[in-house]
Amino acid sequence: MKRLLCIVLLAASALGCAMGPNYKRPQMAVPEAFRDTPKPVDPASLADRVWWDLFADPNLQALIDEALAQGFDVRIAAARVEQN
Repeated sequence: MKRLLCIVLLAASALGCAMGPNYKRPQMAVPEAFRDTPKPVDPASLADRVWWDLFADPNLQALIDEALAQGFDVRIAAARVEQN
Protein backbone atom coordinates (compact mmCIF):
# COMPACT_ATOMS: atom_id res chain seq x y z
CA MET A 1 0.00 0.00 0.00
CA LYS A 2 2.85 2.39 0.85
CA ARG A 3 4.56 1.61 -2.41
CA LEU A 4 1.43 2.40 -4.41
CA LEU A 5 0.98 5.65 -2.51
CA CYS A 6 4.61 6.65 -3.24
CA ILE A 7 4.19 5.90 -6.94
CA VAL A 8 0.97 7.92 -7.14
CA LEU A 9 2.54 10.87 -5.30
CA LEU A 10 5.65 10.82 -7.50
CA ALA A 11 3.56 10.66 -10.67
CA ALA A 12 1.32 13.50 -9.49
CA SER A 13 4.28 15.69 -8.58
CA ALA A 14 5.99 14.99 -11.91
CA LEU A 15 2.83 15.89 -13.82
CA GLY A 16 2.46 19.06 -11.78
CA CYS A 17 5.80 20.34 -13.11
CA ALA A 18 4.96 19.79 -16.77
CA MET A 19 4.16 22.74 -19.04
CA GLY A 20 1.16 22.76 -21.28
CA PRO A 21 1.55 22.11 -25.02
CA ASN A 22 0.64 25.72 -25.91
CA TYR A 23 3.17 27.41 -23.64
CA LYS A 24 4.83 30.47 -25.15
CA ARG A 25 7.73 32.19 -23.50
CA PRO A 26 6.84 35.80 -22.62
CA GLN A 27 8.73 38.57 -24.39
CA MET A 28 10.85 40.85 -22.24
CA ALA A 29 11.78 44.43 -22.96
CA VAL A 30 15.54 44.55 -22.44
CA PRO A 31 17.33 47.90 -22.77
CA GLU A 32 20.32 48.25 -25.08
CA ALA A 33 22.47 49.61 -22.26
CA PHE A 34 22.07 49.55 -18.52
CA ARG A 35 22.49 52.48 -16.18
CA ASP A 36 25.53 52.66 -13.95
CA THR A 37 27.60 50.28 -16.04
CA PRO A 38 31.26 50.28 -15.03
CA LYS A 39 33.65 52.32 -17.12
CA PRO A 40 36.19 50.42 -19.22
CA VAL A 41 39.41 49.90 -17.32
CA ASP A 42 43.01 49.85 -18.37
CA PRO A 43 43.71 46.44 -19.93
CA ALA A 44 46.87 46.06 -17.86
CA SER A 45 46.15 44.08 -14.73
CA LEU A 46 48.02 43.26 -11.56
CA ALA A 47 48.89 39.91 -13.09
CA ASP A 48 50.94 41.70 -15.75
CA ARG A 49 53.11 43.44 -13.14
CA VAL A 50 56.00 42.00 -11.22
CA TRP A 51 54.18 41.06 -8.02
CA TRP A 52 56.96 41.91 -5.59
CA ASP A 53 57.07 45.51 -6.84
CA LEU A 54 53.62 45.99 -5.34
CA PHE A 55 55.11 45.70 -1.84
CA ALA A 56 57.83 48.33 -2.45
CA ASP A 57 60.13 46.51 -0.03
CA PRO A 58 63.85 46.74 -0.81
CA ASN A 59 64.63 43.68 1.34
CA LEU A 60 62.14 41.58 -0.58
CA GLN A 61 63.49 42.91 -3.87
CA ALA A 62 67.05 42.00 -2.84
CA LEU A 63 66.03 38.49 -1.77
CA ILE A 64 64.18 37.85 -5.02
CA ASP A 65 67.07 39.21 -7.12
CA GLU A 66 69.48 36.92 -5.26
CA ALA A 67 67.17 33.92 -5.64
CA LEU A 68 66.82 34.56 -9.36
CA ALA A 69 70.58 34.97 -9.79
CA GLN A 70 71.53 31.89 -7.73
CA GLY A 71 68.71 29.52 -8.50
CA PHE A 72 69.22 27.56 -11.70
CA ASP A 73 65.83 25.83 -11.35
CA VAL A 74 64.13 29.15 -10.71
CA ARG A 75 65.56 30.56 -13.93
CA ILE A 76 64.28 27.55 -15.87
CA ALA A 77 60.84 27.92 -14.30
CA ALA A 78 60.81 31.67 -15.00
CA ALA A 79 61.77 31.02 -18.62
CA ARG A 80 58.92 28.51 -18.94
CA VAL A 81 56.46 31.00 -17.48
CA GLU A 82 57.64 33.74 -19.84
CA GLN A 83 57.44 31.31 -22.76
CA ASN A 84 53.72 30.71 -22.17
